Amino acid sequence: MENHSIETAESLDISKPFDSMKELRDFIKMNSLINHSPYYLKYSTQKRLEARCVSEKSTIEGRTACDFLLTAYKKKDGYVYIAKAQLNHSPWCTASKTGSSQAVKAASTPFLANFQTVTPRDIVNIIRNEYGTETKYWNAWNALRLHNMDNQLNDDNSFLLINDYLNKFTAKNPETTLAMQLNSDNTFKRLFLCPGAFAKS
Repeated sequence: MENHSIETAESLDISKPFDSMKELRDFIKMNSLINHSPYYLKYSTQKRLEARCVSEKSTIEGRTACDFLLTAYKKKDGYVYIAKAQLNHSPWCTASKTGSSQAVKAASTPFLANFQTVTPRDIVNIIRNEYGTETKYWNAWNALRLHNMDNQLNDDNSFLLINDYLNKFTAKNPETTLAMQLNSDNTFKRLFLCPGAFAKS
């Protein structure tokens, strides 16, 4: 399928389907970033998606709903089709005109491998240099926090793989000496491993 333009909110061609819900969600994230269009996903499944203005979550009585709305459905042919699309916020909408932290994270992640250490200012510069738009320091800080949380999750998953490997190793080498110490937060600290064959030599 052809790529969808995200230069402006009006550039979305609703007659063109998306290959998957993930592709559509990525499109909405980038639209949020480039066009400063904050949103939240009211519904997001493999077959249905509905995005609305973040102001919809307000509990203020008597407020008027923002016009921002995007609904889409996955059809039997496997493609995702837009049913309704109003990606411009109402002129009076009070929602912050900055990209969401999730959108900033998604946009900056591919470039973070170039940095040994990353600061919120680095992310601000990435968004400016790579996408030609601005993001608030707070959004950059929060995007970095989300990125670090993902890294921690990846580290935890890697630890689980090591633990599984050690269990299999000791099962096949019953005379192996194994000692593993964890930190107080249950993360890996150090390991001693002496295979049975070495212990006998």
